[in-house]
Amino acid sequence: MKTNGFIFLVFLMFVVLACSDDKSHQGEGDKVPSQAVEAAFWEKFPNASSVEWEKAGYFQKAEFEQHTIDYEVWYTSSAVWLQTKYSTTYTNLPVVVKDYINSSINYPPASWIPENQPEVIERRNYPVWYEVELKKGEQEIAIWTDEEAFRHVDVAEDFDEEDTPGEMRKFITLNYNKGFVTEAGKLSNGSYIANLLDGNVVKQVYFDRTMAWNYTEWPVLPANLPEAVKAVLRGEAYENFSIKSADYQQYPEQEYYYIVLQQTGSTGMITSVRINSAGEVIL
Repeated sequence: MKTNGFIFLVFLMFVVLACSDDKSHQGEGDKVPSQAVEAAFWEKFPNASSVEWEKAGYFQKAEFEQHTIDYEVWYTSSAVWLQTKYSTTYTNLPVVVKDYINSSINYPPASWIPENQPEVIERRNYPVWYEVELKKGEQEIAIWTDEEAFRHVDVAEDFDEEDTPGEMRKFITLNYNKGFVTEAGKLSNGSYIANLLDGNVVKQVYFDRTMAWNYTEWPVLPANLPEAVKAVLRGEAYENFSIKSADYQQYPEQEYYYIVLQQTGSTGMITSVRINSAGEVIL
């Protein structure tokens, strides 16, 4: 009996040591990240602390701290990184973004004051985006803009996944089997937008003022464009242009690639073209 007791004690010490070596907070059941997700997380965020995991739809989400900053990160169950969100300071924003905000006609800086902790959104295949909240007394507006201030929207009211309006959630549930809304907002013009995780793809879904679906888009890397589309872009009409951005856009009536092109040289003129998968230019 003494021998068995000693073996049990050794086994118990081994279990305790193994558990204490786990760097993240382990939940129960579905909240526990898969081994692959756990490994991908620590490779990307080796200095994370106070890590807590939860199941977010078909995805796994971690909330943690790194260098005293709060983070949120989303992975697929197969460990594909999709999105990271964290705060920064206004002074650390790109100069182009601050210049855009400071030169705003609709929200002049003399009366609209930016908050000191805007948020950064890094998404798979997207440029970095920023959320900057501006206040004028009791009024609030949030500027969502990419790092070049090339694409931007003014958000008058924002929602998280739980309080996204029902009509938007109904459409997403019916049309995106594995869709999960991470942010949504009502724009200053009365229309709506939702940032969506859908399988391995991060999408933006746009709705009109009645919350009827308008279109959905997501970025496509130039190398991943269909050969028929590449052939059009290699044509004489675009020989002095390079791809600035490429998105796949789905509308109720049709789908195509929306390509933004920038001319090489001093002028840097920007133009765009819509091309379907068969290589046909959509006028």
